[in-house]
Amino acid sequence: MLIFAGDILVKGAVSISLKLKIPMMIVGLTVISFATSAPELFVSLQAAWAGDSDISIGNVIGSNIANISIVLGPTALIFPIIVKQRVYRFDWLIMALFSVVFGVFMYTDNNISRIEGGILFAGLLAYVISMVVSVKKNPMEEDDEGTIYPMWRSVSYLIIGIVGLKYGSELLIDQVKLFAADVGISKRVISLTVVAFGTSIPELTASLVAAYQGRKDLSVGNLIGSNIFNIGSVIGLTSLVTPIAITSQSQLFDWAWMMGIAILLLLTIVLNKQNKIGRVSGGLLTLVYILYTVSLFL
Repeated sequence: MLIFAGDILVKGAVSISLKLKIPMMIVGLTVISFATSAPELFVSLQAAWAGDSDISIGNVIGSNIANISIVLGPTALIFPIIVKQRVYRFDWLIMALFSVVFGVFMYTDNNISRIEGGILFAGLLAYVISMVVSVKKNPMEEDDEGTIYPMWRSVSYLIIGIVGLKYGSELLIDQVKLFAADVGISKRVISLTVVAFGTSIPELTASLVAAYQGRKDLSVGNLIGSNIFNIGSVIGLTSLVTPIAITSQSQLFDWAWMMGIAILLLLTIVLNKQNKIGRVSGGLLTLVYILYTVSLFL
């Protein structure tokens, strides 16, 4: 349900944007990035409302780890990716800044308050505005990819997508609790693995399609942008609605892995003379994810 709802939400949003003649680059930076983070947002909101902060935090950290390692890694294994300088000189730095601020907020007072959530969300808005201004100052050639549906159909897609995400997230959270209780695995571990990978499927699909179509820089940009949106919108909006409690010091371990994998991504790019994520680097990123997942069960 989450996969279907996320996909149909993107279709509706893109159709409306094209119908209103909004440039596709701006659509990608805003609508699509937010839409591919919608499963994480709904799952984290549902978990926070239910008092399951382990799932809220684990979902975002696990998704950010999965985006770079198990999504980008296999993509680079199949289609080696050349990365534009802007991606690692600006977008990666913004992602790292959001990640560090997220970590500081987590461990200063053992919760992420509404004020801190507001700061994260305001930072996201500033990032999006700066991207829109940059695109307008340096317009890029547009590709008119995307289907324009009648407005009633586009709006229906948006409504169906939002409803599907809401009820899909409720079902997922309920089953995570039951599964964790049945097999004796903590909700933190389940959220970092099963839930995180499930909510990262939109990013995986978008990245593989972008790489296959030869738009390989979009693949990396989509994932870094998604990680920024996960922290700024998912954690930001969720904690604005209800403060997120930090209940386990193990979450510091998870955050450290998230930062470590982000740094590994940067190193694989800058240490390559062609600024390329090749098959060896893709294999390394994939292996790191496997090692991280194994460490959760030790």
